[in-house]
Formats: sequence, structure tokens, C-alpha cells
Amino acid sequence: MATRFATRILRPRKQDWLQPGTSKYALLLERQFTASSLGDKDGETQRSLPENASQDPTVKRVAEGVTSTTPTRVFEVPELIGNDRDLPDMSPGEVPKGYIDPVIPEVWGRVHSIESFSAVDGPAIRSVVFVQGCLRRCVFCANPDTWSVTAKCQRLSSKDIAARLKKNLAYYEGGGGVTVSGGEPMMQPHFCSAVFKEAHRLGITTALDTAGYGRAKDWAEVLPHTDTVLLCTKAINPKLYFDMVQVKQQLFLDFAKAVGDYGVPMVIRFVLVPGMTDTKEEVEGLVEWAKQQPTLVGIEMLPYHRLGVNKWEALGLKYPLDGMVPNPKEVVDHWRSYIALQGLKVML
Repeated sequence: MATRFATRILRPRKQDWLQPGTSKYALLLERQFTASSLGDKDGETQRSLPENASQDPTVKRVAEGVTSTTPTRVFEVPELIGNDRDLPDMSPGEVPKGYIDPVIPEVWGRVHSIESFSAVDGPAIRSVVFVQGCLRRCVFCANPDTWSVTAKCQRLSSKDIAARLKKNLAYYEGGGGVTVSGGEPMMQPHFCSAVFKEAHRLGITTALDTAGYGRAKDWAEVLPHTDTVLLCTKAINPKLYFDMVQVKQQLFLDFAKAVGDYGVPMVIRFVLVPGMTDTKEEVEGLVEWAKQQPTLVGIEMLPYHRLGVNKWEALGLKYPLDGMVPNPKEVVDHWRSYIALQGLKVML
């Protein structure tokens, strides 16, 4: 009976770092196991493939990967199984600064659109990858067309994104790079991680524009390769938060804690929605919460706008804030000044 093998790319253990003075980087462990020793079911993997993969009779798509009858299966970042339970995922603080995986898997993602040049989504000039899919239903969302995970979108791989970034390298000088936004990028953690690894290999920075989503293993996949987190805070009061996004606040709070644990610089994004988040209670609560964040860089106080209303209409959805008028500039300036007086940096 033919033996089937699977190449499994594992996270390095702390004790496997090369000794100081010899290299700044870590060893990447690669091992081969027989299928019988892996303990998986019918070769279930986490590898993502383009949509036409389903046309191959030897490949059957499953929720987040494939079931394959081919002789070789590549595991991108699998669960710890079988004989490898003694090799834990890297915990916060264990990833050497400047570490770049010598082997970067090609991961396919669902992409809504790409903006080649942005000056408002992280440091310097950046390309922004807007992914498809979001769990929240924010009442002020400017991109409701990114919500659905089944909507028609582009299927691009991390190598495709890297090729586009490479063409624009000259524009990223001075700290620029790539930002993955959405939708909710943390709904596609392996894709985000692979894109960020490709960016670091090109020598450019990475930013994650998120409202906070996922589980500890997802954060362990993405945050070690993230240079800046742009964290959309929505609201401070838990009830108001739920009313605005239809998701409980705890997921956001857990993710924010992970950002601090991993030591990733955080920029808080806060939208001043008239009558909802532009109140004294909300802004004062925001300041107190922000002061507790160990990696805080500053706060972006953003005015509410109506630029996405036409998208709601195109989707046949009723815009929840119909008739709402954006705050005058004086109100936004007032709260920005208040934040600065509390000793926090206001990002413009």
C-alpha cells in the first residue's frame, strides 16, 4: 500500500532560536509525517485553492480548506496534532523582531477591491486590500457591499498581491506598505498572514485595519507579522456598541488585549456619530480605555459621513441613519482638542 506524506510547516519553538550573535532570525521547522501518524480525517487540510480547484476530480472543497486524495498535501498552519503536541504556537513576545519566514505559503483569499495608493490607511503611502466578508452590521458602514461572504468577488492569492506590491515599491519609501482592510480582514487570517509575510520580504510595512475578530490561534497567525493595527472602536458603552453593530463588545475587547500582548502598535479609530458616539460619556470613556492600551500610538477622531448611502440603496437595504446630518467641523475639532488635552496623540 502506497504511503502518503504531508509536509507540515510548523511554528518555531523558543528554544530553537539561533543563538544571539549568529542570526536575528529563527529556524523554521519542516517535518514529514505519514498520513497515519497525523491523526487527521481523510487528509483534511487548511489550504485554500482557487475556485476552479473544484473541477479537479481528486480535490473536494471543504469549509476552510480541501479534502484531497493526491499523494502530497501541504499544511500551511495546521492545528497541533499527532506527535507535534510538544511544539506550541509562538506566544506573544516570542517572535524575533524582523523575523521573516523562509517559506511563505501561497494562500487564496476573497478580495473585494484594491486601492493602489492611499495616504489615510496607515503610515505613508500604502496599497489597501479590501477583503470580502464581515460579521458586523454597523449602522454607519460605508461599504455594506463587503459584508457577504458569498458575494461575487475577486479570488486572488497572496502571491498575486505580492506581485502588485512589487511593482509599486518606489512609492512605499518612508514607511509605506500594504494595509489589509475590509470587510473584516481577520475573517481570513491565513490570507492576511501570507500577504504580510510577502510584504516584509519586500521590505515594506504592514497594517491591519480591523474591528477585532477571531480566536487566539487566528491572532497568533496574523499579529506577529503586523506592524500597525488600525482598530475601529465603534463605541465604548457595551449596549450602544451592540445597538450599532449587532455584535457583542467582548470580541473586540479580547482582540484589543491580544494586540497589546503581542506588542503591536495600535491606532484607535473612532467615528463621531451624531447623538450616539459624540457624547461626553462616550468620548471620556474612550480616553480612559485608550490610556489602558500598552501599545497605543494615538487616536483618529473621524467625522461621520454619508458616502456609502448609495451602496445601501443599491443592495436594497434601508439605511439606518437616514436623515442624519454630519457634525459641523467645530464639534469634531472640539473633541480632538479634548483628547489632546488628556495627553493622548490625535492622529490626523
